[in-house]
Amino acid sequence: MVKLKSILLFLLFVTSAYADLDKAVELAEQGKVNEGKLELIKIVKAADAGDAKAQLEFGIMWATEGYWLWQDNERAIKWWLKSQNKVIPLHN
Repeated sequence: MVKLKSILLFLLFVTSAYADLDKAVELAEQGKVNEGKLELIKIVKAADAGDAKAQLEFGIMWATEGYWLWQDNERAIKWWLKSQNKVIPLHN
């Protein structure tokens, strides 16, 4: 529970965390669905490569129905923890 509270606090203080994700959604809303999907793929690749901002956005994708094949809150939390550990190391 302490880790979840830390994640939520971290999410509150991250600025411009949605930049790439916003672009993907905007493209999709403009009818440019394929371009939007390419932006989502960029986020996934960057998250997998260790980019903290992309990991945060990837978690948002998992937590939000419609950005991914299915919603999975456990995967969202996993990616948020990865992101947070790069910015604010957790102590056991």
